[in-house]
Amino acid sequence: MSGLLEKWHAVLNVHRTPGYPPLPLALFRLRRLFKEYREPDTLGLIELLARDGIPLTVFMTGSLVGRHAGWALRLQQMGCEVGLHGYHHHSPNRMPADRFEADLRRCIRAFEGAGIAFSGYRAPNLAMTPGCYPILRRLGVAYSSSLLCSGASRDPMERCIAFMDVPLVLHDPGPGEIREALRPHLLPGAILCFHPYGLLGARHGRATRQLLVDSGLRTVTIAEQLQGAQGLAVSVDFGA
Repeated sequence: MSGLLEKWHAVLNVHRTPGYPPLPLALFRLRRLFKEYREPDTLGLIELLARDGIPLTVFMTGSLVGRHAGWALRLQQMGCEVGLHGYHHHSPNRMPADRFEADLRRCIRAFEGAGIAFSGYRAPNLAMTPGCYPILRRLGVAYSSSLLCSGASRDPMERCIAFMDVPLVLHDPGPGEIREALRPHLLPGAILCFHPYGLLGARHGRATRQLLVDSGLRTVTIAEQLQGAQGLAVSVDFGA
């Protein structure tokens, strides 16, 4: 339930995104997706995608590192990237700067303690604020991928998100609808943002994997894009 309450803020933060159903219906469907979510299935799906030649960029909270450090290290060995997602999955726009920095430092310590290398950061709930960027730079973070490309002007270190799955999955789409929604964004240089309860969850994960495999596109991590690699980046956010 605590995860669902935290996602209430996620829905409110991005509810102006075109394509959302009415808010009461959105929250009802979100609750259903949370109830269906099975963590081992999604972890396994991400490994299957890596074996398919589709390395994901996985943003993980520091609080999850203790439970999944071995899995994260294995993903890195398979060519995936693991990035920072805060320690407690608290929205940056709901924290003063000093608390944001303390939370991020704690996340970094968790990563370093587990031997997990990182380059990037994604704000929980995509709730980024301009004051976060100087802190990210000071703590050695190479990039942020925390804002939709359709949004306002961005800091130079921001790698914007072309597609985020939450509005789509709250419409309970079928495989054909998923394919049509993703098709315009399956492009080199684009970044897709998925969620464990969304397009990589129990209801839609199989169709999403098949679509990515069938696309034939080269897939790279966001860090590789930053270094000049040409390819689509697929990312997933693991929160509290």
